[in-house]
Amino acid sequence: MEIQDLESRIRDLINHPRRQYKILQDTSAWNQLCSCLDVIGDTDLAISAYNEATPKNISETYLLVYGILQTLFLQQDALRNLCEALAITYSQDPRLKEIREIRNESIGHPTKLNFKKKTTWNFISRATLSKNGFQLVATSADPNLPKFKNIDLSEIIKAQSLKVADALSSILKTLEDEEKEHKEKFMSEKLLEIFSSNLGYYFSKISEAIHGSMPNQLGSGHLKLVQGIIDQLEKALNARAIIPANDFIKYDIDLLKYPISELNKYFNEKSQTSLTSEGAYIFLFFIKEHTEKLKGIAKEIDEDYSR
Repeated sequence: MEIQDLESRIRDLINHPRRQYKILQDTSAWNQLCSCLDVIGDTDLAISAYNEATPKNISETYLLVYGILQTLFLQQDALRNLCEALAITYSQDPRLKEIREIRNESIGHPTKLNFKKKTTWNFISRATLSKNGFQLVATSADPNLPKFKNIDLSEIIKAQSLKVADALSSILKTLEDEEKEHKEKFMSEKLLEIFSSNLGYYFSKISEAIHGSMPNQLGSGHLKLVQGIIDQLEKALNARAIIPANDFIKYDIDLLKYPISELNKYFNEKSQTSLTSEGAYIFLFFIKEHTEKLKGIAKEIDEDYSR
């Protein structure tokens, strides 16, 4: 899979409300995550532009070579920091480490490079420079130097693209496995089962109590049964971390609290409410319709967890 495709799929998983809400609790991690994904995508675009470029002179060639080596370096940093933001262990591939060292030796710190307690002064041999590579010359106080290293940029770019794609594939698999594990944990617990098959009966008895053909205690008792269903649903959604991540679902649940509270007062403490029987019917209608909406949401969640 291409780097751009992998980046897009990782974004989709991270932007899932449950995971996004969790990461957003640490603003630094979220900001780092967004920066890393942008840089991975941007550097991949820069690499594509490099591959398509045709420099007209040695000046443009230098600019391209300096740019591509820095681009590869940035892409590696973004990959490492992406893992850090997601709390995923990052192990640097030896080939990627070699590419970092080539960047440092040639365009990172060439004029005085301290590496493994040795100092070298490096430069690119202009006569050998092309879009596809160059000869790197390293000098030092060691009489056995200078040393010459042939750098094949075409091979380096291909090697890094493969290694970065492999690493992103591993990150993607980790995120997908975590999502699968979360869903499997709750797969057998259907939210739809929270909604009693007697729910319609509960509403009819509440309606009869409002009409006066049934005692208030009966209406209050069945209202508590409806309230119990809503409370159980909210608890189950919290356990799945669906709320408060999905604030629109939390909003829908909270909307029921006021009319249920007022109906409860209507049945038990009429002095505490100005609700009339007409208003009670309106509130009951709202509760019934909104409960059906929540039932539909529960069905959609169950279907998602079964995939």
